[in-house]
Amino acid sequence: MAKRRVIELIRVSTEAQAADDRASIAAQRAVNRSTAAQFGLEIAETIEMADVSGTAVLQTPEIQRLLIRLASPDLNGVVCREFSRLMRPERFADYVLLAAFQDNRKALYLPDGPVDFATRQGMLVGGIRALMAGHERAEMLERAWTAKEAMRRQGRSPNGRKCLPYGVLYDRATGKWSYEPEKAQRVREVFKRFLAGDTNYNALSQRLGVSRGAAKYILTNPIYTGWLVVDEKRDLSPEAKRVGKNGRQTDRRRIARTEDEVIRVRVLGTPLIRQVDFDRVQRLVNSKATAGIRQRKQVGKFVYNGFLRCGECGALLHSIRNQFNRFYYFCSSKKRRDDKGGMLCASTPYMNRDKLERILDELISQKLRNRGVLKSIAEEQVRRHKSRSSQQRVRHLEDEIAALEARRERVLEAFIDGALSKEQRDQRLATIGSSVEKAQTELAAVRPTPTFDPEALADVFAPFRNWDLLGRADKRRMLSAISPEFAVTDYKVSSLKLLGIPVDINKGSRSRMGRSASRERRCR
Repeated sequence: MAKRRVIELIRVSTEAQAADDRASIAAQRAVNRSTAAQFGLEIAETIEMADVSGTAVLQTPEIQRLLIRLASPDLNGVVCREFSRLMRPERFADYVLLAAFQDNRKALYLPDGPVDFATRQGMLVGGIRALMAGHERAEMLERAWTAKEAMRRQGRSPNGRKCLPYGVLYDRATGKWSYEPEKAQRVREVFKRFLAGDTNYNALSQRLGVSRGAAKYILTNPIYTGWLVVDEKRDLSPEAKRVGKNGRQTDRRRIARTEDEVIRVRVLGTPLIRQVDFDRVQRLVNSKATAGIRQRKQVGKFVYNGFLRCGECGALLHSIRNQFNRFYYFCSSKKRRDDKGGMLCASTPYMNRDKLERILDELISQKLRNRGVLKSIAEEQVRRHKSRSSQQRVRHLEDEIAALEARRERVLEAFIDGALSKEQRDQRLATIGSSVEKAQTELAAVRPTPTFDPEALADVFAPFRNWDLLGRADKRRMLSAISPEFAVTDYKVSSLKLLGIPVDINKGSRSRMGRSASRERRCR
């Protein structure tokens, strides 16, 4: 009697499982050989896949070739170790693979017997087993996610070393975090450079020795202030599934966590970067992104490009050089047209660079020397910081502490009832006590604290005293450090923001020429 010819299917979900020191592929091959001998099968060819999820098999060239081969009359089916090696369906569209078995009257041979999808019993059994394989994967993901979340809330790292932030070390045995001395020094330098106005992410990334633009993610990571903050998560929904080339595994997209899901745990007692400096960097990063400011290695012909907006329509002012080698600022809305073909902003004219920049230089010099202005900025910073403090987060931490205290009572009651031994009681109480301490520490950390005082602002703005003596490159770096925003129309400044705070441009607005004339009259 001739043996029935089948295709052997071997699949592992990760490249690590396909390594020589792992027995997954070898074990599957051995079971398939045993199944073939049990049911009188001849393995005509082998299809082997690595780094392929059971939810993405249809997008691999190997399975596409299998679908074509199933139409061959000289084949009787497919043999594999278990149903999940064929597929782990996540959506009903994945069942098209089973339809190919049914249409071509091919069987799936497993160690416990063949499944013939062309029969009613085979459809029932095969459909149920497919559902179970998909459900089993969903449960595995949920268990892994829950375990990792528990570790994160305890201030531990559930991931490998390659997932740690730049310059950060984690000892898995002790659960202790630390900074790598050499890289930590580079991080300090990059923060200082950014605050000094060197805001080119690519140049800072080169200094750190990381990929282009990666410095931005280092500058915005709170781990350098001693806090582990997890405010994003992987989207585990079926529609968020992403597949790499040839159906291989790739990361799921990241999505923002809700306020009650955000994890914030202090893991380092001595921070690398002061909180006040870190907060300043975050404001500058946000301002840089909002205004679309790009700090180039080679400074152009304009000082205030990226910091000016139209006083009429609010659009950014762009720069241009005409055919006579003259330089101008103009409203970017002039490039766009309305439904009738007219310019969206026709009221703001082209403004000569030299004339406008002299006006802006004068205004900058006045405002950043005025202690009244600095005091108002400091007071507004404090007020905004207090208003931003999350009452919802405070309530969440208070509820968490209350739940832990209730859990402590249940442990004591269980010990009194004899359900727990003394060792079990002590171990659980120690775990609860540690969680309560961390929650209380985080609760204290979310209380509003001032980010600036007038003295600190005076130090920040001290270099602007010599503004008139600076060149274009130095001015650009200093402007990037305070991220001003001017609203200008026809050489008139209608509003000014410093560090995102509106400044009264009419307060103390006498020009230096006016002050000099007053001094001359008093001397006479």
